[in-house]
Amino acid sequence: MGPDVAVRREQADLLLVVLLLVTAAVQLMVMALPASAAFDAAEALSILFRVGAALWLLTTRRLDRGPRTFAVILTLDVLLFLASYALLGQAGNAGVPLALISRVPFIVAVLPLRQIQFLTGLVLLGCDGILLWQVSQGNPFPAGLALLFTTVVLVTGYTVRALTSSLAASARGARELAAQLEHAALHDPLTGLPNRALYADRLENAVAHTLRTGHDVAVLLLDLDRFKDVNDTHGHATGDALLVAVAARLRASVRAGDTVARFGGDEFLVIVDDITAPSDALDVARHLRDALIRPFGIEDLQIRSSASIGVAFARNRAHELGAVLREADVAMYRAKDQGPGRIEVFDPAPRSSPRPALDGP
Repeated sequence: MGPDVAVRREQADLLLVVLLLVTAAVQLMVMALPASAAFDAAEALSILFRVGAALWLLTTRRLDRGPRTFAVILTLDVLLFLASYALLGQAGNAGVPLALISRVPFIVAVLPLRQIQFLTGLVLLGCDGILLWQVSQGNPFPAGLALLFTTVVLVTGYTVRALTSSLAASARGARELAAQLEHAALHDPLTGLPNRALYADRLENAVAHTLRTGHDVAVLLLDLDRFKDVNDTHGHATGDALLVAVAARLRASVRAGDTVARFGGDEFLVIVDDITAPSDALDVARHLRDALIRPFGIEDLQIRSSASIGVAFARNRAHELGAVLREADVAMYRAKDQGPGRIEVFDPAPRSSPRPALDGP
């Protein structure tokens, strides 16, 4: 179904089932009217078709079905209906058009425009043709009924079409708003990177993945060096632009499966998934550090930056993910103590005196 359809497939199935069974019940009552054997035969065939189609729709309702299914069922249904109507004669002039109108809302609600035009035209031409044929036989009453029937069909079709389009637009708007709210709840508004909440979810998933692969996950905490100087010298707008540029460069410097998040202020987190040795995490940290050393062109300025990076590992620690972040934070501050552009891996052993970080610029 197209995006402007307001009724889901399963709801459309059930709606058509109800329509078929209700009209089949009405036909049973209509068969009590005095009519020819040909009419009774046409009605019986129509009832069998409707009940059979309804049962088929019920037993296959969870299968994917295109709009053509409804078009075929409704086309055969309308054709059988018109055949019965033609054979019934004047006795059904008042009641049968009303039953035929009952198909119009369903036709307009669940079918694409081209099929709507075809089936609505079939309903109008078939019913009006029979009514006007009766007029030609000397009965003037069906002429007014044909005009009324045409008006009701067109007004009903237009109203249902407008309503379903409006409902579809409202549903799309609600989905888009929900998606925007969800994105805002999980992403940093300045850089568009995942925020702390989404970072925690990504890290949890990455650690769970290690249980199947036996590999490790590293958390890299990056803190920009001398970022306060940029704000103080060039203003907060330039500082924000630098954060956006740093975020873009970090995203471009990691693998597709890794996560870059903004932790707050000038701190960024990188989740490096599926690593086989600690040296893999260090290689990524060096790559990110080197990527940030290149100058950033912001407006007419060339701003140089660097980052201090702390590294911690999360393998088999699904219940200690907060501790992993704290370890990365401790390692980052140890790196920062050694000077700008340093990398430090968390070491739980206390130190009596500082030692050089693993890397320098």
